[in-house]
Amino acid sequence: MTNSGNSGAFYKAQNLIFADVRNITTFASAGVRTGTFEECTKLDHAVIGNATSMNARIFTSCPRLRWVVIYATTVPTIMTTTFPSGTKIYVPDEAVDSYKAASNWSSIASRIFPFSQFLTDFPGETRDL
Repeated sequence: MTNSGNSGAFYKAQNLIFADVRNITTFASAGVRTGTFEECTKLDHAVIGNATSMNARIFTSCPRLRWVVIYATTVPTIMTTTFPSGTKIYVPDEAVDSYKAASNWSSIASRIFPFSQFLTDFPGETRDL
């Protein structure tokens, strides 16, 4: 068994509000037609574990996605379109600078924050962490 999110695993899961996928390390490779959470229009937030890569379409058409927490201290590979515009991304405090400087992450550096800021930005929303 691999720890890979199959292409479109939650495609159009219209009632999905929260995703906890800490056990998945690789999300569908580039070039795959659908992303793991593509068109999950009610998806509000997601928690990702030690992912090593996330494709460009993982969160395509997820207009309500407010935040994503990523536990990986080693910066995963992403594309510039992996996260919807406006989605805040929280990473381990000690890895913030690495994320902000990494390829493709640097284009969204203003949306990358340390875990320690999460409670300030989203008080009372720790239930899913």
